[in-house]
Amino acid sequence: MSLSLPSRWSNTELIALGEQLAMLRQEDILVVGSGSLTHNLYELQPQGSQIPAWVGSFAEWVNARLREGDRDALANWQTAPDAKRNHPTPEHFQPLLAAMGAGGSAATQLHHSVEHGVLAMDVYQFA
Repeated sequence: MSLSLPSRWSNTELIALGEQLAMLRQEDILVVGSGSLTHNLYELQPQGSQIPAWVGSFAEWVNARLREGDRDALANWQTAPDAKRNHPTPEHFQPLLAAMGAGGSAATQLHHSVEHGVLAMDVYQFA
């Protein structure tokens, strides 16, 4: 089953949606949020380009908040360093909020890579 996120919902509403999906975990159903940790197609670089500081600082901020389970900070992710530059529009970040809500705890980073200099393709697991 797939679910499209409502485009007009607030960050806290998306987290609450995830919390409602958390019961699926008890039935051994995997909840996957698919987006992109950073997503600014206006700033695409050639593959193999150096990662700009504004991408790295945002990715590090998100990683730290996820490891700490800091839902309040992530609900206000637009105040993170360079948030607007990394996400001119929020739809590629918001699936992380629903997945975090379903996860119920701090996250572990399973993968980190950056494509075209600006597309962070991180993978997190919520235990």
